[in-house]
Amino acid sequence: MARAPRLFLCTVDKSLAMKPRTACRPRGPARVGLAACVLLASAIWATHPAAAGDPAAGRKKAAVCRACHGMDGLSRRPDAPHIAGQSALYMRAQLVKYRSGERPHPLMNVVAKTLSDADIDDLVAYYSNIEITVVAPE
Repeated sequence: MARAPRLFLCTVDKSLAMKPRTACRPRGPARVGLAACVLLASAIWATHPAAAGDPAAGRKKAAVCRACHGMDGLSRRPDAPHIAGQSALYMRAQLVKYRSGERPHPLMNVVAKTLSDADIDDLVAYYSNIEITVVAPE
């Protein structure tokens, strides 16, 4: 038994269509442009400075962080987030925002102002490389 075609938004011409999805896939220059974007994003991701830190140095520098976030990155306080296993790109961006004051927080702004770019890279390398195991309830 054949399935009835579904109505969906075509990504090529932005029309509602009842035609096979393959008819709305990028063709020619659009497909090449998409591939170029993916390759560029991969190159940027691989060379991003967030991956340049030293986890061992970050562990030593994390002594200040452990009061709120825990040495293992799992907070014991209800008002501090877990940071273990957090995305390196996200964590670096947030620390830079705390340091500049762009992201206001009474404690984090004071702590982050003392961090150099290398300190941030090391802390990010340490906390983002902590592996978290998740066990779903049965």
